Amino acid sequence: MKKYTKIFVSLTLAAFSMAFVAMAESTESVDATVSMEVNTFEDEEVQDRALSDWDGRWQSAYPFALDGSLDEAFDLLATSGKMTAKEYKEYFENALETDIAFISIDGENNTIEYEYMDGHTSKSEYQYVGCYIQEWSGGTKAALYRFEALDKDAGAPIYIELNDHIIKPAKSGYFHFRSSDTGFDDIEDPENRWAKFYPADLNAEELQEAFILHDHTLDSSAVTVPVPADETETEPIT
Repeated sequence: MKKYTKIFVSLTLAAFSMAFVAMAESTESVDATVSMEVNTFEDEEVQDRALSDWDGRWQSAYPFALDGSLDEAFDLLATSGKMTAKEYKEYFENALETDIAFISIDGENNTIEYEYMDGHTSKSEYQYVGCYIQEWSGGTKAALYRFEALDKDAGAPIYIELNDHIIKPAKSGYFHFRSSDTGFDDIEDPENRWAKFYPADLNAEELQEAFILHDHTLDSSAVTVPVPADETETEPIT
């Protein structure tokens, strides 16, 4: 990971983003979607997507934030001077918090199975109910793809939103997951709570590299997060 530190320190913020996009093009498919990610777009550009775009087994980034596996990424972010590494860690721990350890998506059968931190599982078939275009307080947008569980008694989240900063059909490299059992409007604090899932076969080092490549804290997608008292900056949703 030393090479990332050198890149971060030596390049301007704009060049930083370009450098990591270039690196993404030479990595595995988990990083191939970086160039497709957008945070500003016209509403008419947004296209419907099938659940199959998120096919596969995915793991939560939350345990990696807790056990120190992402600390080097937080150190990199801290060099921006906006927050300390400790403050970034606390921010991401809150944002990534979830009780779901793994999500397995079968797009062919439109099913999602959840494996929870305590070991229990739940599963349901889902139907696509449309894309909601969310306007964030920082002036940017997100396409939140909404699915509703058909089996309301299965114990699986009923109303879910998947967001990977892509607005047209494409295989996802990671995604944010939000849910509610009572309605989409009841999803808690969507700007500051956005559990994040990566392919389940990534080890800690690979997940950290993917986390850096897909991080949006240096682009224009913004939400307000805690910052030192003498600052009034906003940080982007990632």
